[in-house]
Amino acid sequence: MQLIEYIYPPTKINIIWQKPDADGISSGDRFLIGHITIEGNKSTLQYYDSEEVKRATEKGFVGLTAFPYEKAKIWHGDIIEVLSRRLPPKTRGDFEEYLRSYGLSEKLKDEITIAELLAYTNGKVAGDGFSFFHSFENVQIPFEFSFEIAGFRYSEGMVIQDKKSLVGEKVFFEPEKINNFDQEAIKVLTEQDGKKIMLGYIPKGLNCVLHNYLEANKNESIIVKVNGSVEKPSVFVITKVI
Repeated sequence: MQLIEYIYPPTKINIIWQKPDADGISSGDRFLIGHITIEGNKSTLQYYDSEEVKRATEKGFVGLTAFPYEKAKIWHGDIIEVLSRRLPPKTRGDFEEYLRSYGLSEKLKDEITIAELLAYTNGKVAGDGFSFFHSFENVQIPFEFSFEIAGFRYSEGMVIQDKKSLVGEKVFFEPEKINNFDQEAIKVLTEQDGKKIMLGYIPKGLNCVLHNYLEANKNESIIVKVNGSVEKPSVFVITKVI
């Protein structure tokens, strides 16, 4: 399995929220509700006062437990340390496997910071709908990132009987010019027998910052893992921007 061996420390991490379904799994529309800024050992968390956040509150968004939502609220303090509770400790016996599950090399085990781990693994916790994405601002090319394809359950890929057969397939991206829910939407596609197959989208939180990189640079993208159930498969991609 291809693994990422070099990561960039984040200076900004986008915060995304989805309303969890009855099983505690995030589903439905994704909302960009704020971001975390990191400067050395200091970090702040800011919620936005936007139409997108307004729509999120109508669906039940109330903020993180430790940082309740207030319009344009900026939280100061050791934000990253608090959010570290969403991540496994490095002392956990399967920590190396945890890194590999997100496309990260086990060689990063000793050096990866909490902020980097949060930004590269998304810090999801069942039941609260939050995820965290590296903004990749001011990084040097080439760089790599991994992501789970959003909306795969509703894509043309679901007609493929053996979803595991997708592992190793190359994918490519196309901005979706008309999308009523996300003007920054980027489609993830593959090609089989000369036919394009729509697999889903780059998740919100990444797409809003990757447009410029993907338009101005080439990329090599490949499906590295498929897991989950038949009804709810999870398809993971590693992309290298070059």
